[in-house]
This record gives sequence, structure tokens and C-alpha cells, in this order.
Amino acid sequence: MSAPLTALTSVSKRFGSLQAVAGVSLDVHAGEVLALIGGNGAGKTTTMRMLAGLEQPDEGTIAVGGRTVEFTSRREAIRAGIGFIQQEFSLVDSLTCAENLLLGHPEHGFVVDRAEAATAIRALGRNR
Repeated sequence: MSAPLTALTSVSKRFGSLQAVAGVSLDVHAGEVLALIGGNGAGKTTTMRMLAGLEQPDEGTIAVGGRTVEFTSRREAIRAGIGFIQQEFSLVDSLTCAENLLLGHPEHGFVVDRAEAATAIRALGRNR
């Protein structure tokens, strides 16, 4: 099997006395679709927020394309090809899924052309 596109290795995050994520490891390979499943408070969102540069892990490493990264912003993660939509309430209802994914992307800004968004999402899928 080829090297993972993205790898989290023993990633942990604490907020004060709350251990939100404890030693999560996962690899994402080309063509895979993964799901994080767990109850409320299991650390799913915090794990994704670390991968997307919205939180920094207290321990462990995140690698993209075989290189260890330390994203300090969502913009840095997006430039590296990492993007996600958090939870339903954080979506812009009047936008499509593709438009929500590209919202705030460094190359697309905050105004999204619908046809361009669809083309860009298709291109991103082919490039991975």
C-alpha cells in the first residue's frame, strides 16, 4: 500500500483538565473514505479541528504527503489540501456543499461562483 496522504500519529489535545483527544492515530490513503464515529464528547470534532489547523495538538504529529506539518491556521491547512465542514449549523444554508467547502479558500475568497466551485471541487478530487 502507498504512503498515506494524511497521517495523524498519537495525537492528543487537552482543554484544561478535560482530555478531549487521547492518542488518536489514523492514516488516510488515496481513494479512501473514512468516518469518525463516537458519542458526543468523544473527540471527533477536536480531531478534525487539529487536522484542519483550527487547534494545535498538545502531543503527536500530523503529516500531509509524508511531511510533518504544524498548521497554525485553517488557511494553511487548506493550502495543503485539507478542508472539512464542521457541523450542520456552521454551513451557509444558501450555498451548495461545494460552495461551503470552498468558502474562505485562499484561491476563491469569500465570494463563490457556483460553476467555478463545482469545477474546482471536481479538479481537487482528480488531483488526489
